[in-house]
Amino acid sequence: MTNSGSTGRRRPVAPPPADGGPAKAALLPGASASIRHAVTSARGSAIAALSDRDRHAAWPVGDILVMEDDPPVAEVLHDLVQRDGHTVDVAANGSEGLARLQHGRYRLLLLDLLMPIVDGFGVLQALRAEPALRPPAVVVLSALQTPASVLAALEAGADDYITKPVDMDDLAVRVNMWLRRVGPVAPLNPLGLQVHSLGRFRVEHGGQIRLHEGGRARKAATLFKYLLSHQERTVPAGEVLALLWPHTSEELAVKNLRSLLYQLRQLLGLFAYGRSCLYHGGGTLALQLGPGDWWDVAEFTAWLSAGAQWQRAGETTRALDAYAAGVALYAGDYLAEDAYADWARPARERLREDWLRALAAMATLHGERREHEQQEAVLRAVLRADPYREHSHRALMTLLATQGRGAEALVLYRRLETLLRAEFSATPASETQVLATRIAQAAPLG
Repeated sequence: MTNSGSTGRRRPVAPPPADGGPAKAALLPGASASIRHAVTSARGSAIAALSDRDRHAAWPVGDILVMEDDPPVAEVLHDLVQRDGHTVDVAANGSEGLARLQHGRYRLLLLDLLMPIVDGFGVLQALRAEPALRPPAVVVLSALQTPASVLAALEAGADDYITKPVDMDDLAVRVNMWLRRVGPVAPLNPLGLQVHSLGRFRVEHGGQIRLHEGGRARKAATLFKYLLSHQERTVPAGEVLALLWPHTSEELAVKNLRSLLYQLRQLLGLFAYGRSCLYHGGGTLALQLGPGDWWDVAEFTAWLSAGAQWQRAGETTRALDAYAAGVALYAGDYLAEDAYADWARPARERLREDWLRALAAMATLHGERREHEQQEAVLRAVLRADPYREHSHRALMTLLATQGRGAEALVLYRRLETLLRAEFSATPASETQVLATRIAQAAPLG
């Protein structure tokens, strides 16, 4: 940008929902109320269908649980995923499958919808009612191919939907993608906290929200978020007192802090979580997340780091999967409710930039694989999030021009010109201007 004044699967990718909520329903808009009712009313309480014998059975555990009532199909699925080195168990109906989930831990559930006793929708309903039972990834395999059926399953909680007859190569790719996405270890019932700070802030345990924005414990939430944002150091108590009680005497503020720490520990139940703790002593405070805790930012950062490593190694498929897993965690900007808090701004800006760079890396990888439709979708997602990102403008302009869509590329350029002039009194960088000129003249770009 040249300044003349002040400076200033395949895998569908889109900016995160503004409210941090799920985007699955957007895949098939226009669902009727009857579809939603069919999901929520399926089979009553499926957990109640379990017999006492089922509840107390000692089931083995594995990477994957298959719920499929057709023995030949179940055998094919079993052999396919086992051939890739995964451990797998098979349940012949939803009741048996739910019993296995009560007594075992699995990373992925392959779920048929049309099963006896408890069908697939009943299983999805049970998993929504009992979040501790749910494996990290649920993939539906079904002969139901209508858009309404697909939407109903996704709205009921499925992560992916594959229609029968199944393309075995596609299934193998998706199974491996989901297993990489959930990671090597996926506890059935995490012992620690689950901290969500990308988008809508909340802290969960055992499927219950313990702390969130806008509740009665607003100061407790602010204290937690502040310490969360400064985990790299111990925080002087005076810093916290100035943040939470700027106009209160120091003596009273110190008492308030002790009471607030007690309230926060009670809300989170930190005494029960071993190494997780809120430290207060020697005039300092610190938040220490334990090994059983999960934080979306740490997970997001780890996936993006893995994507970069795979990309450097030339493993484009694995790199794309890792980047996609990280991007999926970005449900919104870091602590979005604290948009005007100076202490949250550095982390927010850094994580947003990491997200945009990950999307740009995905666009590059799609381009290398000649997956131009996906490449264009990702680049447009980047520009919706940051319309001033010139590198992505040039990448999209080049892509459009090489597809014979030069007019669209020039419209994109003129839009960039207008944005930069209005916001920064600036013009596009010389590199961007040269590219636009070559496109206008239909000159070779390579």
